[in-house]
Amino acid sequence: MVPAMRIQRDEDTYWLKAVGTSFRTEAFEEMFGRRQKGVDEDVTIELVREPDNKYDPNAVKVMCDGYHLGYLSRENAVAYKGYVEDAGGRMPLPARVIGGYVRYDGKEMSFGVRIAAPLEWKGGPVIATDDDGSRPAAVDVDKLFDVV
Repeated sequence: MVPAMRIQRDEDTYWLKAVGTSFRTEAFEEMFGRRQKGVDEDVTIELVREPDNKYDPNAVKVMCDGYHLGYLSRENAVAYKGYVEDAGGRMPLPARVIGGYVRYDGKEMSFGVRIAAPLEWKGGPVIATDDDGSRPAAVDVDKLFDVV
């Protein structure tokens, strides 16, 4: 596994949420296993442009150690793909993988990826999507991201 980049816990970083992670359970389980108390680990991810994606030509994949873990949301991909392109189509960033635990009733909970993005990205247009996949709704970016 690639050594984890250190996540700065100050006002120079904020969290972006990867989407589609529930479709990548096998990749997460290969990397981290399924744990009773779940995963809460710092990792280094790569944002990778995927211009040939048949569903979204603006797509930005979230990769870690060769595993495809999810995507930036469509709106965030549009807002931030230029940074990834300027970095040659691949941009390493620190992130945290969370979840993947087994609930008290035996239900297996999904994994998630929170990406520690540079503060200058905070000014971009950001749209939030509910975890249940419901239609995106515009939100105040300061309420969406927790400064770490």
